[in-house]
Amino acid sequence: MLVYPEYLHYLPKLININILLKWNRNYMVDYKEIYKNEMIYTYQYNINPFIKYPVLVELFFSNKLDVLNICKLLLITILTIIMSLIINLYIKSIFFIKLKNNN
Repeated sequence: MLVYPEYLHYLPKLININILLKWNRNYMVDYKEIYKNEMIYTYQYNINPFIKYPVLVELFFSNKLDVLNICKLLLITILTIIMSLIINLYIKSIFFIKLKNNN
């Protein structure tokens, strides 16, 4: 669900959708972005869904769904979810160790 659907019509004025799609297809989300997304979740309890689920960019913004791109992005999304889980466990273990050491 988009948080502000009433502003969706402004998006093409703010960003070139074709460049967004091209970027999403050619540059995989990296460890730093996933880590940052998970840290934000730790404090704010919200995420950037386009980092955690890269396939959403294609599904939301593409006029034509290319099967090859969807398959590639689904694979990247699965890898991103796995990395998110590992990073989240790491973050929780750090907080647990800090909490334990403070007591």
